[in-house]
Amino acid sequence: ETTFSQWDACYRDFYCQTWVEDHGNGRGNRPVSGITWQDALQFVSWLNAKTGKSQCKEYRLPTPDERKFAARGNTATRYPWGDRAELDQANCWNCGSAWDGVGPAPVGRFSPNVFELYDMVGNLWEWVESPDNQCSPADMLANGRCPRDGSVMGGAFSTKLEDISLEKMGSIPRTSNDKHRSYRLDSVGLRAACTLQKGQAAANSK
Repeated sequence: ETTFSQWDACYRDFYCQTWVEDHGNGRGNRPVSGITWQDALQFVSWLNAKTGKSQCKEYRLPTPDERKFAARGNTATRYPWGDRAELDQANCWNCGSAWDGVGPAPVGRFSPNVFELYDMVGNLWEWVESPDNQCSPADMLANGRCPRDGSVMGGAFSTKLEDISLEKMGSIPRTSNDKHRSYRLDSVGLRAACTLQKGQAAANSK
């Protein structure tokens, strides 16, 4: 998950236009929360401007199918660690962690899945690239709202474990009733995906 350190760097470069509050939870390695759809797009744009010698041809938000595959971690169980709740494996309403129902845990606090990805279950909802996320300038000018909510996946610290599905998407408002203002939820963050340079995928598979 994208951290406050990364977000603050984007803010200092004037790509990310909002100073996101940490509400006393601390910044640094904490996952940045309260992220809107517009915020997510700004962050990805910043990453693409900073690629340099990166192995990534393009940074973007993951598609729903990509996130499903990444979250499952090559397993057939309900969660990456098994079919039942296990103490201190994730951060959700009844996951048995110190942050349950309180706020996001620091990134990397729990064990990763077999793909070495952290916090794919709970902690924060994450934006995914989906047709539902389309929102035109005309929509905003007309009434300050997108015609449909945006798509998120993964659940959050405030979601019950039994309500978290690695397959299903949730819906989050992308705009408020006030024109041109974003709707912020402290349970929403983001995670960037990387499209590898040509030839890099084959090299990484060896």
